Amino acid sequence: MLAIDKNYKINELVYESREIIIYRGERLSDSQAVRIELIRTKYLSSDRLLSLQNQFNIMKKLDSKYILKAIGFTSCKNDFVLILEDFSKSTLQDFFRQIDARCLDSENLDNFLRLFLPISIQLAEILSELYTHNIIHRDLKPANFQIDLQTQQIKLTNFGHALLVSEQGQIVTNPTFEGTLAYASPEQTGRMNRGIDYRSDFYSLGITFYELLTGKLPFSSVDPIELIHCHLAKLPISVSTVNPVIPQVLSLIVAKLMAKMLKIGIKVH
Repeated sequence: MLAIDKNYKINELVYESREIIIYRGERLSDSQAVRIELIRTKYLSSDRLLSLQNQFNIMKKLDSKYILKAIGFTSCKNDFVLILEDFSKSTLQDFFRQIDARCLDSENLDNFLRLFLPISIQLAEILSELYTHNIIHRDLKPANFQIDLQTQQIKLTNFGHALLVSEQGQIVTNPTFEGTLAYASPEQTGRMNRGIDYRSDFYSLGITFYELLTGKLPFSSVDPIELIHCHLAKLPISVSTVNPVIPQVLSLIVAKLMAKMLKIGIKVH
């Protein structure tokens, strides 16, 4: 097994591709479980390297129970190594796919809400943490939230597209798209004559809530151009229309989060 660093022990190979190798291991000084990502520079563009450095710097800035901890960013021979807290193997996407909100009815709604509501509160608190630290994540989606299956604690990860902005909450120009198109805000697509601010993450949170509550995305097109048009101009079918057993108040919250125009979107104070 490859020796990454004398301070860490590798226990398990998780994933390997041409560009990256992911291990699980532990820090020898305190047996802290870690996730070790070895990035092969031979296949690494300068933009990708900047993204990795940006991810580490922003995650290191955050000290929160809701954010996956960044432990180290170092080199191994000619490659780069990102060392992260190893929190959970499960994502919010995995968790809710097992529940399958498409099967919700009046009989199992209460049990579903007992899971969904505490999780939704954690997601809102995560956005509050980002706002407090002047960070726009730009890639909020169920796959980027890890969940402890025993406690249902949530942690946000994958800050490769995140931005650190001024304390004044400036609007950032966004000439090219970054993130995941299915969850991207209208202004994040780069097709609008305005930049992005914190409210871009609220839109993505709205799509995340929509998917968790209905088991489907608000816009299902696989064509990128059509999907961009949906984000820019179309309103999704409401959550309570997709499934009438979902409380109307949750449907209204999702609609508010997904408001197209900044002036009618969620306000940040």
